[in-house]
Amino acid sequence: LRFLSWFLQAKSFIFILNTRPYRENVFSNYVFKNQNFIRSKNPITSLIAVGHLANKICQKSNSRPYGANSAWEKLTNYNSSILFLGIPLAESLTYIHYIEFLAGVPHMYVKKFNIPIKQNGKIIEKETFAYVRYLDFNIKVDLKKFEKDLKNKGLLKTQKIGSGFISSIKCKDALNFGLQKVLKNSSYFLIQKPNFRKNTYPLK
Repeated sequence: LRFLSWFLQAKSFIFILNTRPYRENVFSNYVFKNQNFIRSKNPITSLIAVGHLANKICQKSNSRPYGANSAWEKLTNYNSSILFLGIPLAESLTYIHYIEFLAGVPHMYVKKFNIPIKQNGKIIEKETFAYVRYLDFNIKVDLKKFEKDLKNKGLLKTQKIGSGFISSIKCKDALNFGLQKVLKNSSYFLIQKPNFRKNTYPLK
């Protein structure tokens, strides 16, 4: 499975499944060109999958970014692992947003876009939902502590290969440990607590 960002930069966009993402890298480009894949339905937090569980994880999930029956929930329930190829977890773990969603952190919210989702020539959803952070409160992510804590617990495995390295962690391990931390401290994944202002949403 591979996370693909799809950036909403125009109100006239229609998200068409199985078309190229707005941004690509070498690995996603290889999958698009060489693999028979299935893509999940949310444009912002899209996953593509190959293999015998691809249909169950991506096609049979809903179009919501995270939460019940999302591709990310199914990915977790099938006891999947996240593999990091030459890049630290702290610089690449999109999965934290699934953890934040389940924990209900105050610095994130669900935003609606009037952007349809199209599959096999038919509109399957008339609008798109994204899980985004508030922009006005100096909210900045820093996962170095999370990565260190996971290593100390023996949950994040790392193996050196030549001049590089690979790391892996079970989704359920990241979820359970992350939830434990975030439910105690909603700013655990952040550099500092958000600078919420009194009488300014979300602080009342």
